[in-house]
Amino acid sequence: MTLEQLITFEAVATHGSFKAASEAMHKSQPSLSVAIRNLEEELGVKLFSRDDYRPKLTSQGEVLLKKARKILEECEDFSDFAGVLKTGVEPVIKLGLDAISWHNEILCSIKSFFDQYDQTDVVLEQGILGEMPEKVIDGELDAAFSPVVVEHSDLECHSVLKVKMVPVCAPSMLGEKALSLASLKKCNQIIVRDSSQLSSHLSFGVLKGGKSWRISSNGLKKSLILAGLGWGRLPLSDIETELAQKKLIAIDLPEITSAYFDVAIQVHRHRPRGPVLKALIEKFSSKSQS
Repeated sequence: MTLEQLITFEAVATHGSFKAASEAMHKSQPSLSVAIRNLEEELGVKLFSRDDYRPKLTSQGEVLLKKARKILEECEDFSDFAGVLKTGVEPVIKLGLDAISWHNEILCSIKSFFDQYDQTDVVLEQGILGEMPEKVIDGELDAAFSPVVVEHSDLECHSVLKVKMVPVCAPSMLGEKALSLASLKKCNQIIVRDSSQLSSHLSFGVLKGGKSWRISSNGLKKSLILAGLGWGRLPLSDIETELAQKKLIAIDLPEITSAYFDVAIQVHRHRPRGPVLKALIEKFSSKSQS
């Protein structure tokens, strides 16, 4: 069985006749008939019934046509993939996106970038604080959008934007109590747990002497705060609607203030870079300078 035989089989089935298939393939009708006959003999099944004027797929032919189309699709993907490798363009880019970096400006820029490089697939991972840059250092990611919380000799960082983290709570959290440092210490501070070796030992805005819930997801953090189960800092861009609708209130105390994180695209300083990764770094590094 050859690839050419499968192409012929699919063409005859699609066009409905040997004549139409021969015109579409720019081959003689007898050569197509021979190819189908040889394929039938090799497979030991009849693909077309020739009792009528036009060839009609047999029940076995219908089943095998589905398989043949899958094989031809895989072959086309294989050929496209080989073409990508030939040009040196990376077939896959592995990106990390910190929860704080789920900023509309970054997401829209990522979309517009990969609309241009649509031959490159993206594997996207999510994490917090030191988790994404740690994977860049270990070679598990090609690049990460993450706040700069630690310095490392293998990390090259290009600032993209600053994210404002605002301490908030739901009005229902305190009930009738007035907002104060003492009342806040009696409530749970919702803290997203950092499992990386780079920054898990660091503390970012944790209230000393207060209660805390440690969780693994920034999305869950927002839900818990909205439900009145605690308070914490969330990206301003992610809660503007809730603040306007009074579903959340900003905590304004001398001891509890907003924080700013410098979000950067972070890459390994010494590993080779393909053209797509180079273009991605250039796009976001020039973006920060504009």
